Amino acid sequence: MARRLAADGAAVAINYRSGRDAAAAVVRDLTSDGGHAVALQADVSDRTATHDLVARGRP
Repeated sequence: MARRLAADGAAVAINYRSGRDAAAAVVRDLTSDGGHAVALQADVSDRTATHDLVARGRP
């Protein structure tokens, strides 16, 4: 889904909890084709962290 969104011109946020390298690889893949993507760390089981994640993902 992220590839399709990026290909269609959407900015994509890749969330990870502890897999920073894997998330960075996805971002590199998406941006190498001209897409816009960022990796953001957050534990989505934590309500506050999830709210912060969404705020950081907004332009």
